[in-house]
Amino acid sequence: MAGALAYPGDVRPAQQVDGVAGDGREGVGDGTAPRPQLDGSPRGELGGESAPAGVGVDDTTVAVPARLVARTGQRGAVDRLPQPARGAQTLFGDGRRDVQQAGGDEPAPEVGGLGQPLEVAAPPLPDRRRERQAQPAGQAARAFTDLAGRASTSDLALPALGVWTVRDLLGHASRALSTIEAYVPPTAVSAGPPPGGFDLTSPADYYVSARAVLADPAAVTERGRAAGRALGADPAGAVRELADRVLALVAATPDDSPVGSPVGTMPFIQYLPTRTFELTVHCLDLARVLPDHHGVAPVPALGPAVASGLGLAAELAAAGPHPADLLLLLTGRTGLRPGLSAL
Repeated sequence: MAGALAYPGDVRPAQQVDGVAGDGREGVGDGTAPRPQLDGSPRGELGGESAPAGVGVDDTTVAVPARLVARTGQRGAVDRLPQPARGAQTLFGDGRRDVQQAGGDEPAPEVGGLGQPLEVAAPPLPDRRRERQAQPAGQAARAFTDLAGRASTSDLALPALGVWTVRDLLGHASRALSTIEAYVPPTAVSAGPPPGGFDLTSPADYYVSARAVLADPAAVTERGRAAGRALGADPAGAVRELADRVLALVAATPDDSPVGSPVGTMPFIQYLPTRTFELTVHCLDLARVLPDHHGVAPVPALGPAVASGLGLAAELAAAGPHPADLLLLLTGRTGLRPGLSAL
């Protein structure tokens, strides 16, 4: 009879087996037949437990897991299997799914071929690139704003880094923000790579290319001084307004928007870490020279930004001319060549 429970070798369990056929019907056996074989041996073994080889469903056979079989004192008998809850789904070895619905039992349509399991696609993993890059950028911008606000008028003339004063260094560091405004349009869209692809695909690529194009010391010095003068009579206020504008632009710019940097096009999400790196390093420079800071105050606020900078510096060091010496320097060795730098 179609849909009736069929038992291999006419072996029937001693008690009821529920919810196996997929149509909700039950089969009742008398428990008189010997235990069926799984592998040709007198007693089939499944996971270390003796169990029936299977229960037929129409023209197919569905294996019954041994852990679901409650053995009784009678050889070859099986106890009552757990009944699925109303609304639960039961997967069968033939690829069909039985849905026990409230108000009636109705088998769902087949979802696969004979013996094929139902495949359920896992949800895609979230893309964490924006979180990893935007958080350090925001922290570096806030630390820079704080340091600029602590520099008094008299502090602006203090020597800071090389030939730069504090004002010059503030100007140079502010370019880590102003270049985002210069190279990223306020109406940036998710356009993807240009027809020929991006010229640069990572922050390390940017710095490797910049070494050859933008490394003229005299030009870098003058750009810093000009940017410092452009901050005007209230450098702290100018920095604060610039940071607010740029952070809003960062939040609104799609990751794959093309950035036309001086050394080539690259996706925005790869350009942003180069700005975070510049801003973080110069925040630490400022903290060393501004009175009452001693290089301590901004470090907690810069946590992930410093970690991001160390990661990029390691990439640059590995691609540079002295990777072994820089590794020794980071691990506390002395007597190394002077002037070591990952840049």
